[in-house]
Amino acid sequence: MQYLVAVYGRPAFDHLYPAADHQRRATIDRLLQFDLGTLNRAILDYFDPVIHRGSAPDEAKANVLKQSLDYLDRFLEESGGEFVVGHRLSLADLALLATVSRLEAFNYRTESYQRLHTWKTRLQQTLPYYQECNAEGMAMFKEMLEQKKH
Repeated sequence: MQYLVAVYGRPAFDHLYPAADHQRRATIDRLLQFDLGTLNRAILDYFDPVIHRGSAPDEAKANVLKQSLDYLDRFLEESGGEFVVGHRLSLADLALLATVSRLEAFNYRTESYQRLHTWKTRLQQTLPYYQECNAEGMAMFKEMLEQKKH
């Protein structure tokens, strides 16, 4: 995503990954790394054994996932805006939204993370391309999970 926006992005989309605002860009990079290295890892570590091996949920891995979601909730608080990096949508919002939305396929509730839940719900309802980009893949993923249960 970083490469595509940097190379093909138009000035109207500079807020997604700004070339000139190095502090905002560094914050976006930090959150993209958090998404990939912490949040995604926590989701995979917790749900993979349950889904693929039928293992009982691991409480330690559940705590790591909860802690990762707490961090994201705190990042939203610290941003001081309606997005993870202030008052404009960024690549970090798009990546984190896709990751957090996956939790719905697992029927994992996010309501206890108030800022995260509000942010996720608002973006899902207001981004004009959210359903187009996510609905089919989510439906397929949910169907796969259902088949594994039986």
